[in-house]
Amino acid sequence: FVGMAFEQRIGWKKFLIIYLLTGVCGALTHSIINLGTEHAGTVLIGASGAIFGIMGAFAFSYPRDEVVMPIPLGIIMILRRIKVIYAVLIFAVMETVIVMLDVQDTTAHFAHIGGLVSGVILAAIIIRNKRTNSSDTASAETIYYDSYNSPKLKNISIRF
Repeated sequence: FVGMAFEQRIGWKKFLIIYLLTGVCGALTHSIINLGTEHAGTVLIGASGAIFGIMGAFAFSYPRDEVVMPIPLGIIMILRRIKVIYAVLIFAVMETVIVMLDVQDTTAHFAHIGGLVSGVILAAIIIRNKRTNSSDTASAETIYYDSYNSPKLKNISIRF
């Protein structure tokens, strides 16, 4: 949902530029950091670096906007609205911890970090002075839900 709201805010051309470039930057970050390791030459599949790039650009451009994020409480997931900057910081900290602990999985965590950082940088370059306070414009959630005429999500509990 974050991508759709951000794309409506900045337009499809800027969104596409940020998406594609952050995907490339994420892949390059992963590849450069893994040169000379057993992961060198590993084929990367997916768009997670670009997704993290969009998150970084969105958080930089509209930090006070709110997004819905699942918060685990035991076996229950509660959906809460939090500021986009906090949601992105949570993901950034999680990825950094995973990298620092050298978790051995098949996820390109450095691509996530590279995408996020390049998203912030590209937003600073491309969107520049277009930053506005959420109070001046509709929030990302309002733009998304109003465009699809769906009811706004409140605090919802999901049990697994």
